[in-house]
Amino acid sequence: MIRRLCQLIVGLIPLYVFLGWALFFVQPQLEKHTLRALAMLLGGLAVMAIVQGVVFRRWLLPLWAQAISERLYAGSYLPQDDPIASLAATIFSQHRADLIPELEKLVLADPSRTRAWFELARALEMEAHDIPRAAHVLQRGAASVRHDADRAMLLWRAATLLQKEEVHRKEAKDLLARVANEFPNTAYGHLAATRRRS
Repeated sequence: MIRRLCQLIVGLIPLYVFLGWALFFVQPQLEKHTLRALAMLLGGLAVMAIVQGVVFRRWLLPLWAQAISERLYAGSYLPQDDPIASLAATIFSQHRADLIPELEKLVLADPSRTRAWFELARALEMEAHDIPRAAHVLQRGAASVRHDADRAMLLWRAATLLQKEEVHRKEAKDLLARVANEFPNTAYGHLAATRRRS
């Protein structure tokens, strides 16, 4: 978060330059040469807007897009170039449950990726119709990913899956308690605490 804030502060340098120029060079001329000062102000504003747009488009937006991509896919590649996302898409579009072991191998080869665990669990649930195994995969994923918010999300999803089957309701309740207790400062921790009370 601090890094993103620093990038934004640096990215706004053209705006700072424009404000300084307007205060120290344009403002003193407002009383004597109002039209000239306004023309200078509008010209400077146009230049600043162009430079600022280039800075955002060429530097800040690509940095932020890469950060989002890494957060979702734990890599700097695009989803369409990702073998896990590509194989998962094939499994769902062609209903190829037989490809799930191959997907699992790819996930285990790069276990820090939250989205990969989520896709594997979804394949087990939707194509193999194995909810307990899908929930188990999500719990394994929660032990492998880096961020508390991702751990909480995977455990929350495991709990919601287990709630679908009566025989696993107690396990689901225990998972919700775990999410609420271990990750109270995350969105899913709050949800789990609310679900436990209801």
